[in-house]
Amino acid sequence: MKKLKLIALVLAIGLIAMVFYQNRSFLTIQSNFHIDLYFSYLEYFGISNAMLLAGFFLIGLLISYFLSLSNRFKSNKTIKNLNAAIASQQETINSLKSEIESLQSRTTPVIETVSDDTLSLKEE
Repeated sequence: MKKLKLIALVLAIGLIAMVFYQNRSFLTIQSNFHIDLYFSYLEYFGISNAMLLAGFFLIGLLISYFLSLSNRFKSNKTIKNLNAAIASQQETINSLKSEIESLQSRTTPVIETVSDDTLSLKEE
């Protein structure tokens, strides 16, 4: 399985490298980038398309990370609560098992032999 994952990773990296290599003329073009907001105007000169692509990719990764962060916290809290419930139920199970064992040991009849080959029951 590890070899299969390694092969898939190498293939994926190879495909990405091939796409970048085939589009290197587009990716190396220097272009002007400007952001026109209501309160501000920002302009950047001479940014390559590869840098714009990488920048927006990283911004997308950060946005998706922060949006999924609350779900991770909820999942961790749920896992902790369920582990606590498991521990308390395990304690209950162990106490009930010990109680059953103590009750069984008290009421177990003991068979004695009597001299005239008859059996009698004796409770402890």
